[in-house]
Amino acid sequence: MSPSNPGVCQVWTPEAYEPDTPPDVRVARLAAEQHGVVSTAQLLERGLPRTAISVRVRNGRLHPIHRGVYAVGHPALTLKARFMAAVLAGGPGAALAYRSAGAEWACMDSDDDLYLIEVTVP
Repeated sequence: MSPSNPGVCQVWTPEAYEPDTPPDVRVARLAAEQHGVVSTAQLLERGLPRTAISVRVRNGRLHPIHRGVYAVGHPALTLKARFMAAVLAGGPGAALAYRSAGAEWACMDSDDDLYLIEVTVP
């Protein structure tokens, strides 16, 4: 329950219990959970304004992968990171599809040269 609004439930996030955690630490934690990639929306949610995002792109801390999707720290992406970046680029409700989904779920052979990543969006 929310202390300020007793009838409202809140989703627990580490940031809710660590208000003094710097935004870059919040971003690093998220990137660690998402194979090193994050979206602009996620960066904004973690307290980085658009100007700060632009600064981090210029100084090499964020690397654009797709429109609104960045690799954190370095641009070298694993296949799982490329899958995650594609799904983030697809927006809410996007999911891996076809051969990409099969490779992710190990239902079919995959190789790191898979360059066409298939995503379905609502």
